[in-house]
Amino acid sequence: MLPNSVTFINNELKNVLNNDGKDFWVINCSNVKPHVYYLDAVRKIWQGQLISDETHSEEFSSIYFDGDNHVANCLKLYPDSMIKFGQHDDEHAGEQFYTENVRTFAHHFIRQEFGNIKSLNCLINDDFYEQAKYFTSLCESKISDLKSYLTLCQKTTEKLANEVKVRFENSILLQAKIHYYCANGVIKFGQSLQNIRENKLKEAFVLAGDAAKEFDLASGSLKDAEIGIWHEFYANECLADIKYSAYMIRKMRGTIRELGDGARHEKWYRDTMYAPEDRNVMLLLVIDNHMTDEELYEAMKEKDKTKIQKCC
Repeated sequence: MLPNSVTFINNELKNVLNNDGKDFWVINCSNVKPHVYYLDAVRKIWQGQLISDETHSEEFSSIYFDGDNHVANCLKLYPDSMIKFGQHDDEHAGEQFYTENVRTFAHHFIRQEFGNIKSLNCLINDDFYEQAKYFTSLCESKISDLKSYLTLCQKTTEKLANEVKVRFENSILLQAKIHYYCANGVIKFGQSLQNIRENKLKEAFVLAGDAAKEFDLASGSLKDAEIGIWHEFYANECLADIKYSAYMIRKMRGTIRELGDGARHEKWYRDTMYAPEDRNVMLLLVIDNHMTDEELYEAMKEKDKTKIQKCC
């Protein structure tokens, strides 16, 4: 779903019309379903109507959501919650902002390439870690707004019923989930890289796992929206490819383990699973199966959870 405002689109396309762009328009939107709200706005502008976020949200809600004012409000406020990554009015973050950049950072980390990433100079021209720090800061600057917007949409769905409720959950609420989970994933991913920079590799390992989980939540939200005729609609969600972004983060997490754990893959396991007095008692025989990265991550999370419960 386009992250820019309807008012902005109205102004831009009015300029097109004023400069004789009146013969035909070709609108490239890939799949239509996620973009109906903005496609309807383009239709109105083509037909000569003047629209804004407020007027279009109310009219669209009257057609698709029984005129519910809460839905109209969610539509109106959607662009205000989006992350802005540049100085121009159209530089707001869509889904690819999170996923493509995370995969790029993960790739360069796995290859241990810490110089400048040219493809990210549009954000900031610096070395790997400074580019990652800036990328993370953009998400941190709006995570509160994204959380508030998600909460607003969740409260709105409680007021709806039947088909209107399902339609809202699988469109507007879905978008709110994608942006919040992905942005939160980026923040945890950035925290992981910062811990690597400080040589806190075990902490970085766990944070990378946390980041992957956030992208899992976003991908799972798409899967949950495949209801009825929309079964497997997002199976080929390959442009943003949220699920593959989670996979790449886990690949990076594996590299972190190789850098921080011993060649026998036993130190972090012992630190996590053994009592302090037993960790350095070594046998000639191996008596435990090696943990996978995911098993070790889950064990570390459980240990942290237990530690917190004891403190409380």
